[in-house]
Amino acid sequence: MRIIISAIILCIISSTVLAHTIFPEKSDDPKVKMVISQLQLISCALENFLQDNGFFPTTEQGIKALYKKPAINMISAGYSVYGYIEEINCIDPWGNDYIYRYVGKENCRFILMSNGADGKKGGKELDSDIIFIYNKN
Repeated sequence: MRIIISAIILCIISSTVLAHTIFPEKSDDPKVKMVISQLQLISCALENFLQDNGFFPTTEQGIKALYKKPAINMISAGYSVYGYIEEINCIDPWGNDYIYRYVGKENCRFILMSNGADGKKGGKELDSDIIFIYNKN
């Protein structure tokens, strides 16, 4: 656990990532703030996964690849035996799984999102989607 926390702190301090977070009008809501923090935490875990394995998880592997080693043979021997994040951090405050999409383009590596309080795409206020777009310069 200490290793994971240390790696996350290093990720935050030395990050050369441009991240854009799109969040609802009610961005002062504690649950919205929690989503933003968790998306940043997941982003750091994905960076650590990349460092150990040489690539980001595929969309099919999803965030689950951060806490459970995928069965697919393309995972390197560098996969952390402790995983990269605890499963509980991959669920938004409304009890829905976060959504991960691997894009793999130079200007957009991946997208993380929560569908908000209602768990459905779109919506207004607390039902709005909260989107984290990861760009590496």
